[in-house]
Amino acid sequence: MPDHSTTTTCTACENAGHCLLEGLAHGDIAIIEDLAQRAIRVPRGETLFRAGDAVDGLFAVKSGSLKITLGDEHGRESIVAFCLSGDVFGTDGLESATRTTSAIALEDTEVYAIPWGHLATVAEQSLAIQKVMKRVFSMRIHRK
Repeated sequence: MPDHSTTTTCTACENAGHCLLEGLAHGDIAIIEDLAQRAIRVPRGETLFRAGDAVDGLFAVKSGSLKITLGDEHGRESIVAFCLSGDVFGTDGLESATRTTSAIALEDTEVYAIPWGHLATVAEQSLAIQKVMKRVFSMRIHRK
């Protein structure tokens, strides 16, 4: 079962040199830190979210790795992506508010949860955050 108890700031993160926030001003990073207050530990083999769950936000991998899987009508599962340290994921299902994929930890993993509603509100007020969101969605389009 995922553990929702830890917190770390972006400035203390081991992924600081290769994450989507690289190049943002300190004030904009502080905004993201405020959004990503909840870190979740996902033990190896455990599921962070499943297809059919409500979409409640995005996630950023602090440490560890996950596989993103998509099931078909015959119960077969395909791996559609791997998420490593620094990756942002969880954009699937935004159009329907229901997840279409599952995220499973390949090793003990820690992710930051970024609530979608708060992120959307902040993005309306910050061009820098809008740029980060464009990068996230561009990466999703590129993967398809």
